[in-house]
Order: sequence, then structure tokens, then C-alpha cells
Amino acid sequence: MLSLLMAFQKWPNPGQEQLPTTSPLPSLSFGMEFVLNSPKFNPMKHTLYSLIFVFTAWMLISSCSSTRDLRIPVSVPPAVQLPDHIETVGLINRSLAGEGKKGINTLEGILTGEGLYEDKNGSSACIAGAASQLNIDNLVHAVILDSMQLTGTGTGMMPLPLSWDVVGKICREKNLDGLLVLEVFDTDQGNSATTNAIGQIVNIAQTGQVNPVQPATNSRVRVKMAWRFYDAVDQILIDEVQMNDYFGVNNSNGSGIYDLGEFAKRDAISQSGYIGGRAYASRMFPGWTNMWREYYIRPGNEMKTADRTVQVNNWKRAEEIWLPLTDSPKRKIAGRACYNMAIACELKSEINQAIEWAQKAFTEHKEKRSRSYVRILRNRL
Repeated sequence: MLSLLMAFQKWPNPGQEQLPTTSPLPSLSFGMEFVLNSPKFNPMKHTLYSLIFVFTAWMLISSCSSTRDLRIPVSVPPAVQLPDHIETVGLINRSLAGEGKKGINTLEGILTGEGLYEDKNGSSACIAGAASQLNIDNLVHAVILDSMQLTGTGTGMMPLPLSWDVVGKICREKNLDGLLVLEVFDTDQGNSATTNAIGQIVNIAQTGQVNPVQPATNSRVRVKMAWRFYDAVDQILIDEVQMNDYFGVNNSNGSGIYDLGEFAKRDAISQSGYIGGRAYASRMFPGWTNMWREYYIRPGNEMKTADRTVQVNNWKRAEEIWLPLTDSPKRKIAGRACYNMAIACELKSEINQAIEWAQKAFTEHKEKRSRSYVRILRNRL
């Protein structure tokens, strides 16, 4: 405060009589003290008034919004596009180990908590799940080749691809267009399975014997799958992918939790394998996802009426209202009606018509939102 006073006051010379002066600046501290000490000031009431003001302003802004959010289902293309010449496909399980690698897999099973034949049963279920999914809607004719004994690593490691001579020979003998090969199917457990594995190692070191594998308590089982899709006609890999699936097993005894047992765990692995096989095969089918869009709800009573029909899912009636408005002499109404028609066409998967409506909204009526919407629609083609 002293520095401010020095800037605005003229101090007298030494020896000159000092006249009483008043600072041209008001005292801020005095003002705040007056307000806070005033009997009319109520902090609670002041806070309440502020909240009411903010809420009222928010309601006014929301009620004046010209658009409404809409979530629509949108089709997406398949992750794996099959060529037209692929009509009959053979499914082969190559995930099992050869004779020379079974000893290594037995040791791995001890360390990871796997039981005997779990991976074998699980991989067979995985092949069955993929074949079941592929035969839906006659996408292709899938044939399981149980008689084909092609061995792999038997672990989570991906083997080298089959040679095209082998692929061609199998396809000629079985009259196939391609091969879908399960290259890897491997399971392991975490949590208490680690304790079991350590106990096994100690027991082997002390007695030279292997105890029966105990199912893990509160464990999570990971199933790893890897697939290759061989096109025998063009001699190319249509797809090559690795996938992981997880499920939990709880085998507590005497704790009020159901004892699932070893048979339940094996069944869970087989079920997981079947689901995993179907999940992979679904990559060859188009899917659906939800996307957010906005449509105009004003100006005018007609736009408001159309909004109410959309809220009850009567899109046909809404289009009947919007269509005449696309020729309105008022540019804003015409542009927004064209934009809404584009939304309606996209909802029916009529992407080309939706692009035409969005382009008309932007080029003829300068509806700015339609410019970016055209790009979104073109990416869906």
C-alpha cells in the first residue's frame, strides 16, 4: 500500500508544513472487511445463489442445443477377406508335439500346472469351434482333417509355415481350396500353480518321483492359439495371427467355494478352446459396432416433430418430414434436413445415398458439419 501511495501522492519538501491528505486509492482490505463483517452477508445463501445461477445457465444452454446425440449400429468389414475361389477349406491340428518332443512337454506341463491330455483335448475343441463358425451361413465348407498327422512344437512357439508342396499335395488329395491350420495351442496357469511347480521340482530332486499334478486354487488359465490360413490356389498366406484367451478356476476345499476339481478344469480348457476357435473364425465375417452421430432437432416445428418420431424409433416417419424440408427456401433448414437424411440413410447401410445427401448439405446449403461427415462415410465404403 505504501508503494501505491508514493506513486499517487506528492510528498512535501523538508521543512514544509504537511497538510492532511487522502489517498486517491480505496483501501481493499477495508472494503473486504466491511463486506465480510456486514450483517447482510450470508456465505451459505451466496453459495446457493451461485449454484442456482450455474444450473439455470446450463439448462438454458442445453435447451437451446440444435442437435441430439444418437448411437447407431454400424457394420464393419471382416478382418480377413476370403478370396472368391476359397469354397472348401480343410482344418488341421498341428499344435501337438512329435514323439521326440514329448519329454520336453511333460516337463513344461509340470512347471505350468497342466494335466495330461489337456492341450490335446483343448486343441481338438478349438478346431471343432472354428469349423462350426465357418459353416454358418455357408461362408465356406469347412472339413476337419482328423487323419492328417502334422506335428508342431507342442509349445507356445510358432513353427515354420508348411511348404507349398505339402499344402498343394493335401489340397489335391482332399479336393480343397485352402488349409486352416491350428499351429499353436498351449495352456499354462498362474498364481498357485507356481507353488505347485516349485513343490514338484523339490520332490523330484529329493525322491526322483513326480507327484500327481494338483489343480491350482484361485488360478487363471491362459490359452494361447496361433493360426495360419493357406491359400493353395494363389499360394499365399491369407491370415497369420496369434490369440490369447483367459478363464479362472477356483478349486478351494472346505471354504464354502465349490470344488471344481481336475475334471472341471479340463472341461474349462476344452470350452475355452471351442470358444477361441469360433472367435478366430469370426474374423472372416462382417461385424457390428456402435458409433455416435448427431442429428438436427431445430429450427421449426417440423424438425421438432421429426425429433420426437426418432425418439420412438419411427425413422420412416422422420424421413417423410425431412424430405420436403430439403427443398426449403431457408438455407439453414434445407441444409440440416439434408444432413438428417444422410444420417437416416447410414442407419439403413445405404452409404452411397448418405454421401449424396451429406454432399448436398455442404455444397448447396453450406452446412459445415456435413463436410467432415462425408469423410466418415467414405471411410466406410
